[in-house]
Amino acid sequence: MRMLFFASQNCRKCNVILNAIKQSGIDKLVSLEYIDAFDDAHEKFCDKHDVDELPHIKIYNGDKLVYESVGQCDLSDIKIACDQTRVKFNLSKQKKA
Repeated sequence: MRMLFFASQNCRKCNVILNAIKQSGIDKLVSLEYIDAFDDAHEKFCDKHDVDELPHIKIYNGDKLVYESVGQCDLSDIKIACDQTRVKFNLSKQKKA
């Protein structure tokens, strides 16, 4: 799974949430990609993902968006989304075996 974390170093809420994600171990469940939304180099990528407010979090399982949060974030919701996706992934692997 892949987590896109659109944020800014100057965003207090973004930094609090990022630290909480790391402290909770959620970053061990996903590939965490921090994208500085104020960096001009990321402007097109942010536009592609409709980033208008920070923090903006998207979690993908392959190409499928399984979680999205804009502005506010609930760590328990992120963890639930990650756990449910992992369970679904493991079940589908078992069915194929």
